[in-house]
Amino acid sequence: PMDQTLWKPELFLEFLAARRRLLAEAINAFISNWIPESTDSGGEDWVRKLMASGEGELVEFKSSLRWDVRKNHINKKLEQVVIKTLAGFLNGQGGTLLIGVDDAGAAVGLAEDYGTLTKPGRDGFELHLQQIIARDLGEAVAAAFLTVNFHEIDGRDLCQITVEPSDHPIYVDEQNGTVFHLRTGNLTKPMPVNEAVKYVQIRWGGSGG
Repeated sequence: PMDQTLWKPELFLEFLAARRRLLAEAINAFISNWIPESTDSGGEDWVRKLMASGEGELVEFKSSLRWDVRKNHINKKLEQVVIKTLAGFLNGQGGTLLIGVDDAGAAVGLAEDYGTLTKPGRDGFELHLQQIIARDLGEAVAAAFLTVNFHEIDGRDLCQITVEPSDHPIYVDEQNGTVFHLRTGNLTKPMPVNEAVKYVQIRWGGSGG
């Protein structure tokens, strides 16, 4: 932020909020330019074009956060898939995750997820999402690099998570240890340790965390 009144230790949280907003706007503008004739980075038309464009290096769709449609019950492993996707974006060029959109780019909504929450609706969903992100990626990451918005498409709620590139490596704790995920093409993949070390050295000058 160019507002020098925010360049004070006691205003660090306000500085992070301003920085997050500016970077989110920059990412949205970048994606808007990437999608032909996209003009409104925060409205329904922009989201529809994003859905129509399909998944790619900067865009990912998830049908739900925690409701397993096939097994018809809560599946917390789906939450971990979302976390890995966010980590991949953070370690890469950033991007946008849409929850409530199937692989074909159709709006399926968040109603099933809402029904699993103590506080149904957008507020309860966002609270649960933020708790998961803070737990697995850290509160500082959630505050500095992620922005959550909701849209209504065809009468269904969607959650948009705008992810900015992280200024440090992001790791996810898994059963087999700590894993470094990276978005490559339209996939989020765990990187072998030797490749992760090389990537971190190139991207962050050898910073390990």
